[in-house]
Amino acid sequence: MSRRTIKRMEIFKYVLSTIDFMTKLNADNIENSEHQIIDKVIAGERNRFSELIDKYAPIVFHVVRKFVKDDELTEELAQQIFVKTYERLESFDGRSKFSSWLYVISMNHCRDYVKNVRRKNKNFNEMESHEIQSLTAHSISPES
Repeated sequence: MSRRTIKRMEIFKYVLSTIDFMTKLNADNIENSEHQIIDKVIAGERNRFSELIDKYAPIVFHVVRKFVKDDELTEELAQQIFVKTYERLESFDGRSKFSSWLYVISMNHCRDYVKNVRRKNKNFNEMESHEIQSLTAHSISPES
């Protein structure tokens, strides 16, 4: 190989390693800022939860739309999912990404909704709290 080719390869390797480093650094910063937001919400800054909603609403809506097609119902289920997430935020231990944890909560909530509609043929909101607890006891935990 010519010196010119070797030099180009070295530059290319350097550029790739720099890109890789910056990507990892950015991912770490995003994850750290996410954990900081969660810690602040848990500490009482409830308004910071809206930052998580803004960031992760597309994921939640995507999951919900796999189960229901009605826009109004989609919004209602998404809101229920975010309320449930807020209520369980202290149980998020950081072993997984927040997006993964939220995805599992979303899937479980939608599965429970569909089970309810099929079994009882009534809206999720019409269920008694003991019925909801019974259904959610058999779903996948968000930590799995």
